[in-house]
Amino acid sequence: MASSAATPGVPLRRQLQPFAMRLRLADTLQIASRTLWIAAAIALLAQVVGRIFPFEYLSVFTIAPFILWVLFALGYLVFRPLPPMRVARRLDTALALNERLATALELDGNDQQPILALQQADARQRAAELQPNMLPLRIDRQRILAAFLMLVAVVALLLLPNPQDAVLAERAAVRQQIQETIAEIEQLEAQVAESPNLSPADREALQRQLRELREQLERNPGDREQALADISTAETQLRDELQQGADAQRAALEQLSRRLDSMAGDSERQPDATRAADSLENLSEQVAQLPAEEQQQLADELARQAGQMQQSNPQLAQSLNEAADALQRGDTAAAEQALNQAAEQARQSAEQLAQQESIQRSISELQQQRQDIAQAGQQQIGRASCRERV
Repeated sequence: MASSAATPGVPLRRQLQPFAMRLRLADTLQIASRTLWIAAAIALLAQVVGRIFPFEYLSVFTIAPFILWVLFALGYLVFRPLPPMRVARRLDTALALNERLATALELDGNDQQPILALQQADARQRAAELQPNMLPLRIDRQRILAAFLMLVAVVALLLLPNPQDAVLAERAAVRQQIQETIAEIEQLEAQVAESPNLSPADREALQRQLRELREQLERNPGDREQALADISTAETQLRDELQQGADAQRAALEQLSRRLDSMAGDSERQPDATRAADSLENLSEQVAQLPAEEQQQLADELARQAGQMQQSNPQLAQSLNEAADALQRGDTAAAEQALNQAAEQARQSAEQLAQQESIQRSISELQQQRQDIAQAGQQQIGRASCRERV
């Protein structure tokens, strides 16, 4: 009876603390056993959906419900309020104490009367005779069984091959190839921005189209068909933008080079757009020594070439017209100046065409990138087919 002798000195609230921990544990086991099936059901649903649709974060949605379930149970164990009065009432009910402990807590501090002091002492004595393990720990067996069956199904699905893995692997490969394509586009953007021979309008149009393509690819989650369509459309638009008027301008410069070479007695040379400027410079140096009859013939030819270049290169056409007018007036100095100006304009046009050709070659690399994206997807499909046959 040593414990009985010590009992009167121990407050009843302190005596109830071990029982409070036992009740917390019992409540937590009860609520955990009743809710485990929810986590298992969510994980099973995620696995089923992940086999119907490509689900990139399938493993996260399979594991996360159990992590949340554990956190919920721990939070319930630690933070759920369980005041002493509730503990006393639950002990009275569970151990058939006829509200002895709850009444003692209500009268705590009012033991001046002998009867109340005896009641307090009796409650403390009865609490000292109790043990926390007298409170049973129960679980919801039916729901635990349901959760166990769902867990078995989840593990089975995890072990079986998932047909959507091939789709996810394909998307990953396509995304990786898209990133390489974006890097190529950024290099092409820098090339366009640093091209001094492009007109401001052409440069702005090319930069806008490249920027739009890059943004479309950056938003692409790995859709191979969409990426191929975006690149193909942009490639066509870029080529159309560069070739707009370029073919006519190149043909006009080649025609001018051919006619000037023919007049110089060198008709065997292959016409070249880049050589038109040199021919005009040579002509400006010789125009003053030409006989009047040849000057008139040259004036007629320059006027004819200016008419043909009026649409493709109006600035060069104007300089050629000025040279032709000066020759018709017999003003060789003005003709020489106009021919030099025409030579400079022809050189700029040829450099612009060369720059456009360089950009077109860079654009051709987009076609290679498009093929790489298509092959990346096909390679993943081929591997998946091999695995299914095995």
